[in-house]
Amino acid sequence: MRYPTFAAVLAFASIAVTNGDAWSNQVPLEIADGDLDPALAAFYNDNLKEERLIHVIGEDQPRKVTEADKLRLLQDNYAFLDITEQPNFTSRPVLPKTFNSPQVQYLTKDSNSFVKPVEDDLDGVIENLKADLTKLTSFWTRNYKTHWGLQSSNWLFDHVSALLDAHPSTEVVYSIRKVPHAFPQNSLIVRLESATSTVPIADRQILVLGAHQDSLNYKFPLFRAPGADDDGSGTVVNIQILRSLVELSFIPPPGVALEFHWYAAEEGGLLGSIDIASSYLAQSKPVKAMLQMDGVSMVLPGEEPIIAIYDTDSNANLTRFGAGLVEKYNTVPWKWTNCGNSCGSDHIPWNRTGYPSMYVFERIFERRGDDETYHTIHDTMYQPGFNLTHAVEFVKFGLAWITELAVSEF
Repeated sequence: MRYPTFAAVLAFASIAVTNGDAWSNQVPLEIADGDLDPALAAFYNDNLKEERLIHVIGEDQPRKVTEADKLRLLQDNYAFLDITEQPNFTSRPVLPKTFNSPQVQYLTKDSNSFVKPVEDDLDGVIENLKADLTKLTSFWTRNYKTHWGLQSSNWLFDHVSALLDAHPSTEVVYSIRKVPHAFPQNSLIVRLESATSTVPIADRQILVLGAHQDSLNYKFPLFRAPGADDDGSGTVVNIQILRSLVELSFIPPPGVALEFHWYAAEEGGLLGSIDIASSYLAQSKPVKAMLQMDGVSMVLPGEEPIIAIYDTDSNANLTRFGAGLVEKYNTVPWKWTNCGNSCGSDHIPWNRTGYPSMYVFERIFERRGDDETYHTIHDTMYQPGFNLTHAVEFVKFGLAWITELAVSEF
């Protein structure tokens, strides 16, 4: 396999050069034959010129741009939804009709019996996270448009399948499937539900736990992008939550189905989650709540470890419930945060289709600028501040969120 040459890297640097704003006319971006593997040259010369329909968060109307424009926007800290394949996708945040947050019950039999084993086996959980993340970050990039993005999603499917196969159950039905999109990388959905439930499948309320599996180097899109924190950390945290649930024989209540979603192409404009949320809405699937884990492993020197809860493009009832879970089950505090129009994650499509969603993060967004490794070759497990002990707090939170909401009215 040929990797990008130095000449190719220099060519990609031109993407970062803009005169004024990202909407100004740009010199066409091209790369000479022979500088890249032919498939990569085709990606550069053809795909970056492709026209897309995006909705920049904070703007009133969608607009047409090229793939190269999308990269410039990302570099300039614009967040957007790429709705090319879903042009009728709603573009406005959905606010809850009522403010009736479910009460955290601190269910000793259910939630605490799943959270405490994580605390008791801290070293083992950290080793699991490290092993999964070592493999995930070994791919040159997880760019959703590349064969590496496809290979990494195939590895994830095989890895999670093996985890489920290792824990057969007569009480829980497991299913796993790839979700194809208009690009090489697949999303992945795992579903758990009671084997003895008499509630019709279409009527079972769905809890969705999400993370995005792709990574992207914003300046050099085909160059190394390990994406350990963004969002390798959320990806492996959700693998560990699933592992804990099946090892401890969690049985969803009869009227509830639990789904784990690993989304493709979040970095391309939430493409994977837009496809899936749109499909669920079209089928009137009863999603009870959705939680996104994206960036959950960094504590910079001198920074207080926290669980940050986004209060924009999220369901207010659900985020209040999440704050109560942190107080009951975690050893770190929580804080509200938001990023205005300059960031987004896969909870947004769920909120904008009317499903309650929330997003948790490793720090308040105002401190994100202190970490210069995002979307670069330096987003690795070995960067200063990378902390799998902090990631374990999100494992505990996710376990509490699932097991509490499974039996709570919402």
